[in-house]
Amino acid sequence: MQPGSAPWDNLRCASRLALCALRLAARQRQWIVTLLTQLHEEKRAGRERLRLETRARCRELLGALLPPGSQIIVFGSLAKPYAFSRWSDVDLAVAGLPAGLSPDQLAARLEAELRRPVDVVRLGETRISAAIVRTGETWTL
Repeated sequence: MQPGSAPWDNLRCASRLALCALRLAARQRQWIVTLLTQLHEEKRAGRERLRLETRARCRELLGALLPPGSQIIVFGSLAKPYAFSRWSDVDLAVAGLPAGLSPDQLAARLEAELRRPVDVVRLGETRISAAIVRTGETWTL
């Protein structure tokens, strides 16, 4: 093949087309990665917003249900930034409750208001007490 011949021109044209296609594919990959990163960040921010809203509402409800000075340990996904999702439950540990209020009753009242599962455990009566104290966040109402 000689430069200027039809096959040579066809080869050059095909090479240019292939190079353009590769550049376009690289731009598309960059665009897709950027879009996926944006979607991931939006989802992450939404999860954190939900966590903070749930925490605030939970603290408000606990303040209405328990006497001032009560200590609650929040643990699990509600205590971890960006870990809480719309499917998450609320995990709480209590050292003591007022007479006439059991952990199950407290959980039921919170579930009704928060519209999500709530687990309340008595600190000291669960085998994971040490982990709860170590990783949880203590709230004083």
